[in-house]
Amino acid sequence: MRLTGGLIRLLRVSKQLKQKEFSERLGISITQLSFIENGIKPITPDLEARIRKVYAVDDAVLTVLAMLDHFGKEGRKNDAKNAE
Repeated sequence: MRLTGGLIRLLRVSKQLKQKEFSERLGISITQLSFIENGIKPITPDLEARIRKVYAVDDAVLTVLAMLDHFGKEGRKNDAKNAE
């Protein structure tokens, strides 16, 4: 399973880290992290490898993050429908 910007954001938030702390540990700028989280810049294979190593991310962790991301989006859709 590959990392996406949304999954990186969920990982960062789950670790209770600000963009500054998260990006410093990876050796990238806050701007670069923001662009990646928002899907503006792609995640390079090198960066994905660093994230997996620094934050101990394996496919099981990615699966859980992907499920949280999916159900979070579904919940927001339902909230919007109920507000109408």
